[in-house]
Amino acid sequence: MNLASHIAKLLLTHDCVIIPHLGGFVANCELAKIVRKRNALMPAARQIGFNTNLTHNDGLLAQSYMKERNCNFGTAEMLINKEIDDIFSRLKENNQVEFGEIGTLSLNENGALLFEPNKSFSAAPQYYGLDELPFSPKHAVHETPFAQFMKYAAVITVAVLMLLPINTFDTRINTASLLPPTIDWNAKNIAEEQPAEIAEEDTVINVTEETAVAAQSTETYHVIIASFATERKANQYLQEIANYSFQNIRIVHCQNRYRVAVESFSDNADAAVFRDEFVAEYPDLGGAWIFEEKI
Repeated sequence: MNLASHIAKLLLTHDCVIIPHLGGFVANCELAKIVRKRNALMPAARQIGFNTNLTHNDGLLAQSYMKERNCNFGTAEMLINKEIDDIFSRLKENNQVEFGEIGTLSLNENGALLFEPNKSFSAAPQYYGLDELPFSPKHAVHETPFAQFMKYAAVITVAVLMLLPINTFDTRINTASLLPPTIDWNAKNIAEEQPAEIAEEDTVINVTEETAVAAQSTETYHVIIASFATERKANQYLQEIANYSFQNIRIVHCQNRYRVAVESFSDNADAAVFRDEFVAEYPDLGGAWIFEEKI
């Protein structure tokens, strides 16, 4: 299938490739992670999924056909529509269609489209050759009897030195002593007698807040209208669409991609509603899709 080869090439440099009136292939980035149940280190990867809601023609496939066939936009759309009709015919006859090296599309009992990705298809050349790496948890190191003796001897020596009078140390080598050369014991006692409830309470509150913030894991859902391999191309695209005057448009940099986000949300449902409204209001900008960023 010629259409499948075009999609496979486009997925190497784009996060989303849409087949008009059928759906869109979406590449989801996954960071490297540790699977403790299997004692394995999983490398970073890009997983390919299929979204039946992405049916608006963004012109990406047509541009690929125009470049390969050296034809105009109308001819490219005609070739694409012919292959799309062939896909629907195969689905009706066999309930499934092989999409080259990408995977397989099939119909379930309710007539809904299902996608089964091909695990051997590499959608990220930068991760080529990175396989699952097994590892063993680090166990505690057992000390030898001699090492334990030396540790206890060091502790006893320090304790004896701390019990010796301070004036037994030569004032010329105070930098090597265990206690500072001069201590204002009166000031120290006065400081210890002062109430410390306020300081301790503030410290506890600050530690609790920092711990709570560090433990939180937030997710941001960006509505993406374009994706580029370099920041220069992303900024160039922003200049090209500057006449639209989008207020919250910005560049989201993640996984070596520079994505142009027209709006961002903390809830996926809100992002989906905005995406649908945006596609309907700005059809000339092509399709829009949702990119989930985990922080």
